[in-house]
Amino acid sequence: RLTRRALNSAQVGGDGNGFLARLEETQTAFTTAMDDDFNAPIAIAALQELTREVNSLLNSGTTVALDVLKAIDETYTSLAGDVLGILPKGDQVATDINRESALVEMLITMRAQARANKNWAESDRIRDELAKIGIILEDRADGTVWKAG
Repeated sequence: RLTRRALNSAQVGGDGNGFLARLEETQTAFTTAMDDDFNAPIAIAALQELTREVNSLLNSGTTVALDVLKAIDETYTSLAGDVLGILPKGDQVATDINRESALVEMLITMRAQARANKNWAESDRIRDELAKIGIILEDRADGTVWKAG
């Protein structure tokens, strides 16, 4: 879920610290485990290790390329979703993410209107409420961008 949130605010550039190679290693370990008499515990352990590494990458502040984020998402969808069936179908997750993104964008628009009207208290209140639920706003010259913190 964190990966899919990061996709919303992804930038082009950055190599994710060579993370594509790490994804290939996970896929190989997963496939080897499943080929070994359907050794699901080892396959799941490979996914858990990948999850720790993905969380570290996404929380590191490193710029992660959009193609790396998509590859991470595709790896989880393929291995945990299609093979093991333990990941919700992409349509439901995508709907939830789209709904969440639309709500955040609506609040950012409301905050921009408050700022334009010099209603600093309302602007700060919206920013603070979003921060409480882990949404970090960054005001830039070309507008406000957000990311899940």
